[in-house]
Amino acid sequence: MQNLFQALPVILRKAGADPEMREGLAFAVWRKVAGDGLTAVSAPLHLVDRTLTIAVEDQTWKRQLEKLAPEYLGRMGRLLGELDVERLVFVIDADAIRRLQPVERPAHTFAHTDEIMRELQPVADRIADERLREIFLHAAARSIERKDEREAES
Repeated sequence: MQNLFQALPVILRKAGADPEMREGLAFAVWRKVAGDGLTAVSAPLHLVDRTLTIAVEDQTWKRQLEKLAPEYLGRMGRLLGELDVERLVFVIDADAIRRLQPVERPAHTFAHTDEIMRELQPVADRIADERLREIFLHAAARSIERKDEREAES
């Protein structure tokens, strides 16, 4: 994932004026610099003319983040390079945050996790995309479990 963020300036230059690409990258960079704790109470809404609008839970968060905006802009600038976000605007919209937060899937606990990971991790490590790697591991582990279940029933 870190390599992706290091490549952002090049990606943005190649994307040129594509507003959707620029907005998506700005959203990703906001989530990266904000971290897990802050992304639970904020969500990027839109990027217009280098101004990123971010929904926050309440007035307290709005005031705090407005004070910290220069620091976040600096972090974002280091990741985005010359095609950075120039301004952060915070608006109170708790509904938007809930609507835009990723839905957490219930975690599945696999039997024989150590054995499965020993077999699958070297293959999974070759998959560059983090989300695709997670999907692969989940599907492969579930497949091995079903095979074990069928063998146990026989």
